[in-house]
Amino acid sequence: MLHRKEARSLLYFVYTLLEEIYWEVLSDISQCNHCSINALLSYIDREIHLRHGGVKNFSGLIRVVCVMHLMRGDRSVRGVLPEQMWVG
Repeated sequence: MLHRKEARSLLYFVYTLLEEIYWEVLSDISQCNHCSINALLSYIDREIHLRHGGVKNFSGLIRVVCVMHLMRGDRSVRGVLPEQMWVG
């Protein structure tokens, strides 16, 4: 059985690893769209505000965008705009 301190260390490791994966996926999406990660995030933020008036959990939305990108496979989304990667 894990002690509380060991469990926290393990959770922190998993969280950090997942965050790195999301950054890698965001990098891939931005490369597919020939833009920076900052431009990609700004675009998604602007689109969600225009279409739905905003979102309460932007980081959660970004995780969904990343998962959708991975589910479609990186080869099939080359040149696809972020707005086409998720249904609003």
